[in-house]
Amino acid sequence: MILDKIKTYRKGLAVERMHTVPHHTPYNNASHSCNAALIAYELCKLNFEKTERIILHILMHDVAEGYVGDTPANVKVDNPKLKEVLSRIEDNWERDNLLDIPTLNLVEHDIFKSADLIELGMYCLEELKMGNRNVITVLSNVTKYLTRYSGESAVRGVSDFVDLFNLTLARYSDEC
Repeated sequence: MILDKIKTYRKGLAVERMHTVPHHTPYNNASHSCNAALIAYELCKLNFEKTERIILHILMHDVAEGYVGDTPANVKVDNPKLKEVLSRIEDNWERDNLLDIPTLNLVEHDIFKSADLIELGMYCLEELKMGNRNVITVLSNVTKYLTRYSGESAVRGVSDFVDLFNLTLARYSDEC
């Protein structure tokens, strides 16, 4: 039933992001997904890709967190077995509850992942402008992961964000 689906989406999109890092402005899956979808739209135009499947995937990719919660990225990196288990739980939940979430091909996935990371990086920039140095480590990790999607054979437009994030990190490291 459509009402149940809407309730499921709203619950998953209300989940707070970065709850282990102090931040000034509210940051939940809804604002993240909306902003990432707009970034993906622009990346799709630059890379001559259709937008519908990627944007729909982005809008739905964190909805399962309404069921499993948001596990911090550093916990997943430090505990690969936990990450594997959580991924399996989320995948099973999505399969059972989000029948409409599209499976992406490799190019679509790279655009999706780039937009996902860029959005987090942009949020960190906004926090840094307000004086929140707590996000420097997050921005550094975002930049490291985003580098995978930049370069000649990767997603067009990503290298601009990698450069921006690296310049910002250099400026803040100079101040320490």
